[in-house]
Amino acid sequence: MLYKDEKGTYVLRHSFTTKSGKKIVSKNGKPFKIYISNNK
Repeated sequence: MLYKDEKGTYVLRHSFTTKSGKKIVSKNGKPFKIYISNNK
């Protein structure tokens, strides 16, 4: 699912891997907003 707001387009994920390879998992069950494209 893609979502949009005033900052851009994002997806909701409960975990993701950073560019350095570290896996980040949501602690409190709230999904992260991961922006795919930003509105300039």
